[in-house]
Amino acid sequence: ETLLKQANPQTEQTCAATGGKSEVTSRPGGIGAEEITMTPDGFAVAYGARRYDLRAIEKPSAARLKATVKATSSVDTARFHIDTVDFYLSRSRRNFLVEAARLFRETPEVIETDVNRLTLQVESYAAKRLEEKTPQIALVSEGDKIEALRLGRAEDLVEQILRDIERLGLVGERNNALTQYLGMTSRKMADPLAILTLSSSGAGKSHLQDLVLSLCPPEDLIKVTSLSDRALFYKGEHSLVHKVLAIEEEAGAFGAAYALRSLITQKMLTSETTIKNPLTGRMETQTSRVLGPAHITLTTTNPNPDDETRTRFFLMSVDESAAQTLAILAAQRQSHTLEGLRREHRRGAILARYHAFQRLLRPLRVVNPYEPLLNYGDERMLFRRDNPKYQRLILAVTFLRQMQRPIKRDAETGVEYIETTLADIATANELARALFGGSVDDLAPPSRDLLERISDHVQRRAAELKIAAPRVEFHRRELREALKLGEAQLRRYLQPLVELGYLVPVAGRFGQPFCYRLLYDREREGGRFVPGLKDVEQIRLEAVKIGLLPPDSSAKTEENPQTSSLKMAPRHEKTNLVTTSSVDFDEVPEGIFHRGNGSSPANLVTFSGNHIPGKKVNGAPSYA
Repeated sequence: ETLLKQANPQTEQTCAATGGKSEVTSRPGGIGAEEITMTPDGFAVAYGARRYDLRAIEKPSAARLKATVKATSSVDTARFHIDTVDFYLSRSRRNFLVEAARLFRETPEVIETDVNRLTLQVESYAAKRLEEKTPQIALVSEGDKIEALRLGRAEDLVEQILRDIERLGLVGERNNALTQYLGMTSRKMADPLAILTLSSSGAGKSHLQDLVLSLCPPEDLIKVTSLSDRALFYKGEHSLVHKVLAIEEEAGAFGAAYALRSLITQKMLTSETTIKNPLTGRMETQTSRVLGPAHITLTTTNPNPDDETRTRFFLMSVDESAAQTLAILAAQRQSHTLEGLRREHRRGAILARYHAFQRLLRPLRVVNPYEPLLNYGDERMLFRRDNPKYQRLILAVTFLRQMQRPIKRDAETGVEYIETTLADIATANELARALFGGSVDDLAPPSRDLLERISDHVQRRAAELKIAAPRVEFHRRELREALKLGEAQLRRYLQPLVELGYLVPVAGRFGQPFCYRLLYDREREGGRFVPGLKDVEQIRLEAVKIGLLPPDSSAKTEENPQTSSLKMAPRHEKTNLVTTSSVDFDEVPEGIFHRGNGSSPANLVTFSGNHIPGKKVNGAPSYA
């Protein structure tokens, strides 16, 4: 309304609120008295007996200003004229002027004055709406800033984050929660992480994603349920820069999969469309860009996402074990107790602290001086994309701990940056064993877990029947009852096992269900694949050897190896955890590493029978 007043200085206007509407009236003068009324989808202007209702006002470009105008006369309300007018196009204004002059029985000069005044008012209205849509910079209060700095400088930052996420209502899933939080934090980096959470329906994947993303400032979070094929291409040019794009379900964005992959890889979307130039009438090509980078996270129940999607995302799977179900049920029974009421009361303070913490994070560059010493598998072409993901995971951990690191400036480029420490690599290695095992596995994590549970069941049946495991036959009903699985869940994750040859269907007689046999030897084939990541102690020794660290440096992490905050419960009993010596950062001279960053110990994790690429003994591949 203020803008409308400023656009019409020739009249003295006063505002009066009537019936929930804002009205602007003026004294009679010039060509009729003026009255402006704001409506839910536009505004209406009356010049004496001439009334113009304007709706669907839009300014798609600097050369266009369109509105749907309905002209009516208070003298004869049965007659009216409706047209969509482009106020920046003389032909459009002229056509409307002729029809309005005939409707009002006025001279063209009078209607031309009306149209000129309408043009100024529409410009003011469009400018005000654009100002309302412009995101405002969120301010951090002094109290929230103190709490945020205390959190960011805490030695046990990772443990505090996980503890607060549990206080918000998450049960278990510590590795997944930290990975999701790192992904959300990486939105401010030049190359953010992308996360795909895969599990059965009702397992809690959406709850995990929504809960962790509640720690993201609202101005940086874009949550959608569905995306059409071209939806992202028509967003504002800077609408996705350093934002979190959270999609409830992959099925709701199936058509936008290509746009999402391009945004992850290229950090921008570019499209060209053909439009008609309103001034020349010729067809022209218009180029539009949507800039990134953005952190993309979504969930799915599809056990076999396409390879193009798998290679660009960090794959996570939700714990679907019976023990996790019991823990969730126990937590749900505390929801409406006194403790549940207190937890809900504390929620606001937790969110305020983490929103402030995220707002204070600076978009600093991260330099990893140990990157040339890192190792990853080299036996699969897929590692060409997995290795950069591992490197970005390390950078994300460093970025999260930026308040604990000295900020340096490169003398040549003038760019400010922070450096990765061995503690960051140790934390990333803890997460990598859970993340990259699934990304290079032909089986999705839920199907892999089902295979391991079927293998345990078959071994028990073979022992009872005193026959070899490959001779044991079973059907789906037996598995449903033994493994406590639903039919839909079992059917969904059983099919990939058949397609990849882990199970072979055995045809029964007419009228009898098909049975299966297991063609999988855990001891011979190994379980989940784990990349051959270097132990942090080995990296430290190599860093000393090349002069990156002083000879007298030693390394240990602050946490006890047996109480690491990132310990992950084994998926099956055959999983063997191998830990190496810890790293001592307390003895590193000041100025080289920040003291006390709360990381976990450096563990080299292998699973029984798993091949570790890149490591050979006497010329042959080494198996842990």
